[in-house]
Amino acid sequence: MNTVLTKEDFIHLFHELEIKKGDLVCLQANLSKFHRIVNGYQTIFDALFEVIGDQGCVMMPSFSYSSLDPACQDIYYEYEDWQCIREEMDGYTISLSKSDIYSDCASQFMRNKDVFRSNHPVYNFLFKGNYSVEWLKQPMNYPISFSHVLKGFVQRRACNVIIGDEIKNSILLPAIAKTINKGSTCAQRAYIHSNKKNIKKTYLNILCDDCRADLLEYCYCKEVDFYFQNVYCLTIEKGI
Repeated sequence: MNTVLTKEDFIHLFHELEIKKGDLVCLQANLSKFHRIVNGYQTIFDALFEVIGDQGCVMMPSFSYSSLDPACQDIYYEYEDWQCIREEMDGYTISLSKSDIYSDCASQFMRNKDVFRSNHPVYNFLFKGNYSVEWLKQPMNYPISFSHVLKGFVQRRACNVIIGDEIKNSILLPAIAKTINKGSTCAQRAYIHSNKKNIKKTYLNILCDDCRADLLEYCYCKEVDFYFQNVYCLTIEKGI
């Protein structure tokens, strides 16, 4: 199938997902499974802002796992190499560190005007539109939370739109786990680049891989078949 997708196709999708003017949309998008899309990820952004308007906001995860200490990364490194890696690490910089998830989407989004990034060295987010600057100031401990970076989900109409990825990867799930005391707490270490040197930061984080199915029970989900790919729109139950 050689369908070429345009902005109008995505506008129709977002209307079908019942996204409205003024909404906060947390976007997780991977277009690798789709056929040709005119202007790629920028088409999604343009369509979203046409739907939500000036009072809406688009945010997305831009996690920089490369800032993690080698002892905390999923990539296995020999213990003997840890110190060498630490000495060569760049450390997190808001304007320079690349996103290690949804990297193509995040990279394109960062090229847009007035896009700002939160300050956590690993679990940071990008924002554009109508949002509170306080959301950019994440705490080191438990950085994915409805009390801070995802506070918009309890303050206004908000949803998590997932395009080209599995629903179990919803960014809402770690925040739900923190709220209802699910999952397990672990200590992690990351580096922030400041004044020509790296500053080591140790913090607590929630891991919830073993209970994601249970956490999804706290979400409302609308699912749409969009050119043979599932697209999900999640909102949280009141009281979470």
